[in-house]
Amino acid sequence: MSGSLSSRAALRVIRKALEYIPPERLVVSTNCGFGREGLSRRIAYYKCVALVEGTNIVRRELGAPQARVRANVPQLWFAS
Repeated sequence: MSGSLSSRAALRVIRKALEYIPPERLVVSTNCGFGREGLSRRIAYYKCVALVEGTNIVRRELGAPQARVRANVPQLWFAS
């Protein structure tokens, strides 16, 4: 998943992968080191959040347990 990442983009890639890989063998991860291109921590954080949210949508559809998205906790938000 290169470029901008949203939970919908992650969802599309995960669904495409599931056409070829069984869910119990699929590992969802980034293809990015987040540090080589001077990516800010804020952007890296929210890219990871989008990845987890997209994964949770697929997990919900499959009846699998979902990961807690701590980004929804106001105390953990980045200051504006």
